[in-house]
Amino acid sequence: MSNFKELKSYQTGDMVIHYWIDEKNIVGMSINPSKIDHETASRRINLNDEHTVKPLHDVFKVDFPACTLENLVQIKIVGDIHPTGFSGGTSMRNSASTEDLKFKNQNLSIAGEKHTITTELEDRRGISAFHYLCYWPNRPFIEVFTEIVNGSRSTISLEMVSSFSLGGISPFQQDEAIGKYNLHRFSSTWSAEGRHESLPIESLNLEKSWNGHGVRSLRFGQIGSMPVKHYFPFAALEDKQYEVFWGAQIAHPGSWQLEVYRKTDMLNMSGGLADREFGHWKKDLQPGSSLETPKAILSCCLGDIQNLTERMVRYQEFIHPPRPESEEDLPIIFNDWCTTWGYPSEKNILKLADRLENSEVKYLVMDDGWFNDRPGVQQGLGDWQISETIYPNGFANLCDTLREKGFTPGVWFELECCTEGSLMFDNTEHLIHRDGKVLQYGTRRFLDFRDPWVHEYLYEKVILMLKENKILYIKTDYNDSIGLGCDSPDSLGEGLREHLSAVQDFYRRMRLEIPELVVEICSSGGHRLEPSWMALSSMGGFSDSHEGLDIPIIAANTQMMIPARQNQVWAVLREEDSLSRLHYSLSATFFGRMCLSGDIHELNKPQMDTVKKAMKMYQDVKGAIREGFSRRYGTTLLSYTHPTGYQAIVRTNDKKDEAFVVVHSFRNSPSAVSVPLEAENWEIAGFYMEKHLSVSADKNALFISGLKDFNGLIVSLKSKNHV
Repeated sequence: MSNFKELKSYQTGDMVIHYWIDEKNIVGMSINPSKIDHETASRRINLNDEHTVKPLHDVFKVDFPACTLENLVQIKIVGDIHPTGFSGGTSMRNSASTEDLKFKNQNLSIAGEKHTITTELEDRRGISAFHYLCYWPNRPFIEVFTEIVNGSRSTISLEMVSSFSLGGISPFQQDEAIGKYNLHRFSSTWSAEGRHESLPIESLNLEKSWNGHGVRSLRFGQIGSMPVKHYFPFAALEDKQYEVFWGAQIAHPGSWQLEVYRKTDMLNMSGGLADREFGHWKKDLQPGSSLETPKAILSCCLGDIQNLTERMVRYQEFIHPPRPESEEDLPIIFNDWCTTWGYPSEKNILKLADRLENSEVKYLVMDDGWFNDRPGVQQGLGDWQISETIYPNGFANLCDTLREKGFTPGVWFELECCTEGSLMFDNTEHLIHRDGKVLQYGTRRFLDFRDPWVHEYLYEKVILMLKENKILYIKTDYNDSIGLGCDSPDSLGEGLREHLSAVQDFYRRMRLEIPELVVEICSSGGHRLEPSWMALSSMGGFSDSHEGLDIPIIAANTQMMIPARQNQVWAVLREEDSLSRLHYSLSATFFGRMCLSGDIHELNKPQMDTVKKAMKMYQDVKGAIREGFSRRYGTTLLSYTHPTGYQAIVRTNDKKDEAFVVVHSFRNSPSAVSVPLEAENWEIAGFYMEKHLSVSADKNALFISGLKDFNGLIVSLKSKNHV
């Protein structure tokens, strides 16, 4: 960035944070890997001599810049001039509101390990933008958010504000760098979460226009209250020549957006709340009032996409508040959903408890239906009255019996919704409205958490119920999205933001009232696997794929987006399952938290022995699940439901003295595979596999032979220097 002046730089771990300023007092920000920070290129200043541009330059005597500095805070205020470059409906970046924000000051404050760089910008009306960048020395991530303060004398209406804006990509390229950039995203849909996509920016039509006038923008995200229903709130840009990755993740429970933007040689990336064009969001700020954006997590590194995602996941581990003591040992879960299918009666639950007693299972969760008098799925949600017929000895007595058998009882709630058949369904004054009408998707309506009555109602129905029955595990499900928002004086999008903020306040209240409560976040499986929800939970349900061949693929995907210790993965065990199928299913749970379901009480002795061996192996390797990092190898997979080839995951603990390898073969699998190991001093400590398989370790690889289609196996490793 030779045509910009450096304002300040800061070193944190293996990253250098640069702040730049231009002659207009615009401030931008970039991040580089410190190892190659000195290799930044001297950029071309303008395009004046380009054959497509020179005629215009010669006639109009104006410069056509090759690179421009873009503000580290992007905002748009109603009434200000919209940006140019054919950006209407495509991008709200670089409006007059943004251009008017000029540098005022910057300072660094330190509180313990946390360093906060505060950059203050101000416009001529007195509107201030405070850009906060927080870093912890030797941590591989930074946290960024923005606060807008209305210091003017008039009410303003925000219609876009970024949590972060990262520019200057790539500082190692002199020009537009054709063919050298990729964009990485993780798409998500029901029962197919976290598919990694990597595309050249040219194929996304992000190539610079011939004279740098037309805006190139890719704005994407998710609208509604399921923040991971379309994409994970994550994006990364890659400079393939220098093997550098820049990544960003948004921590927000509602509508969000990320945007890759280009006018000149450099790529820019920003994100935060979904703006007015994309998410129907607008918010009024009275004089003296302020708005703080969701947090954004940023990182930059050399290597590959897995190096980057590991760094981002470390942030989630770092900021997580203290967990319940029971969680330190990563207990195994049994959930009755795929056993009783919505009818967890006393008889059904005790069958399971009798079979699981004295096993490694500690959490026994009663899923949907514990409140219903008859079998059924998601009937009458919202009243939360304990069934009077399916517990002949009382529900509290059943919970006591489970505790006597060594289990922590758990129950399922979908506490944010109500369905037909409940009294709450017709209690419309306390439900979400849009355009003055009760909002309903399918059979679901939504409680309005901005209403204090709702909090007190759920305090009685949820928190007191948990306390009275001494239940220390709650699975909170959420099975439809509010969509673009709900009624609010400001906008539908702001109504959604306010509502979801209040929802998360109730989750905090649950933990405050019951400190040892284990909270499992589920949203039709994995639709809430983002940092703000993960910070409120012990675990997240990885997917609603309960019995598919795709489970190990999806579970490996989600492990790249959330900590493994929070990645709850299902193994549904069936009476008709072969031992090979049991190995396949159970091996997938090693990508995170083992959760069993199905016909456990009907399994024969060889089948049950196979399950017990898996649970024993899980105990042996859970230290690396709790604290470690993963590397994925294998075949590039096209179909998830009909996969071919194989997949191998190497999970190593943080001390790098213990590891384990999870291998799954699919259709047309090779009979033998070699899995790379990052060190050369590993020895095999144990394995969980069928007899026709054989494994060996040699230098820096693990060899598996004898593979057939749809095998699953675990190999544990220890360093030869391990004491």
